[in-house]
Order: sequence, then structure tokens, then C-alpha cells
Amino acid sequence: MSEKTYTPGRVTWRELMTTDVERARVFYSEAFHWRIEAGMDMGEAGTYFMCTAGDKQVAGLMKSPAPMSYWGSVVSVTDPDAAVAKATELGAKVMLPPTSMPGVGRYATISDADGAVISMLKSDDGDPAPGMPKLSELYWESLSTSDVARASAFYTQVFGWQSGVGSNGVAMFSTHGTPETGVADVQKAQGFPPHWMT
Repeated sequence: MSEKTYTPGRVTWRELMTTDVERARVFYSEAFHWRIEAGMDMGEAGTYFMCTAGDKQVAGLMKSPAPMSYWGSVVSVTDPDAAVAKATELGAKVMLPPTSMPGVGRYATISDADGAVISMLKSDDGDPAPGMPKLSELYWESLSTSDVARASAFYTQVFGWQSGVGSNGVAMFSTHGTPETGVADVQKAQGFPPHWMT
């Protein structure tokens, strides 16, 4: 049995919450050539579908609890309870408090002080190995925010990210302060609400 490894600060999972599961399954199967199969029974929330590119699971898909569809990013953390406590101290709202999900791990969702929503997870099985993404895999996040400096201060404290500037001159977050370990770019929201985008 291989030892579990963790890579705190990396976005290790993405989820699509959709108002039309069947239409989304058809769309992403055709657009990205994903295989989308029923996974976990979520009770009243419905079925959680697993999206696979090649032989790698890359995302989840399920019915949205809100009258809108959106992608969500999930960050690996060593302690979701501590991360949520720090986020709350810095002005975040808790959307889903730290919750232990059997076979998955300890999961939580917050909206930052600007209203952008992001999730975190301490996985029961460890994190997937980092590496260059292959065709049809998701690999990058973007944060649109009304206050880049405030967002930088928030996420460096909550997720331990480092803020800097990429080679293209755009603000970015990374796990070790270099473009090679980049997690997301950060831009001023213009004409739409602050949000995270995969």
C-alpha cells in the first residue's frame, strides 16, 4: 500500500454544480471527451457523477442547490477547521462548515470577504500527484475580485499561498512563490461579481 501524500495549497479537484445534469453530461462528454459516470449517492442532493479524462478522474458533477450553474475549485489543506477559522476571522462567510464525508475527507466551503466562493478538502486518500496536465484536464484557476490587495492578504493567510506577479505582468498566487508552482491569476472584477473560475 502506497503512502498518502499531500500537497497543501494545490487545487486538487473541481466540481460543476449544474441546473441540468443530463444536458451537462452530454455537453462535457462531447466537448472534452470525458466519460461521465454515476458515482456517489448524495441522498436528497441526488447523484454525484465522476468525470474522467483518459484514465484520470478530473472533476465531479451534480445538481446545483441554487438556480444557477457554476464551477467550483477545491484546495488541498492540512486542517480545514483551522483554515475556515482563519478565513472567518478575515471576513469570510461559511457556506458549508467543515464536514467529514466518509470515503472522501473533511470538506468545507467559504465565500471570501468579496463574495468569491471556494472550497477546501483534507482528503482521506491523499492528493493526486502533481504534474503537467494532459489533454482535456483542468489545470488553472482565475480569481476576479474587487480588491486585489485584500484578496492577496486573505488567501496568503488562509491557504498559505504566496502572491506575486507572473511573467505576463498579471498578479498570481503560487504555492512556492514561482510561476512554475502557480495556482491562479488574480484580476480586478469589471462588470460582473467577484468569483473564482476554473
